[in-house]
Amino acid sequence: MSKTCISNNMNNRDSQSIYEAYHGDHDKKEDQEHKDSNEDLLLPADKKIVLKADTKDTPRGLIVTWKSSGGYDVAYWYETPDNVVPAELKGDGKDFGDIKKVFLGFHPELGDKEDY
Repeated sequence: MSKTCISNNMNNRDSQSIYEAYHGDHDKKEDQEHKDSNEDLLLPADKKIVLKADTKDTPRGLIVTWKSSGGYDVAYWYETPDNVVPAELKGDGKDFGDIKKVFLGFHPELGDKEDY
């Protein structure tokens, strides 16, 4: 997945503003490391992060939690973040139906880069 898909045309200034909002005061070395990296947002452990799609239609988005115990919880919201609704789930070309909450666990041993 490309950075453009993830950031939905987010510019570096927007990315830095989001980063600062979630991380507050931290040292300059961490700031520089973030600016030099390819990430749009760093997820703090065990904190629900609400992402909103950049759309003029009905508000919608994802709630993502990176778990310190490993993995991620992901849910789709519609209209308001407290309205978590089922969404179609597909993975590796297979349809898993309409799912309300998803857990993405720790990755198995990683193979070649082209595999992921």
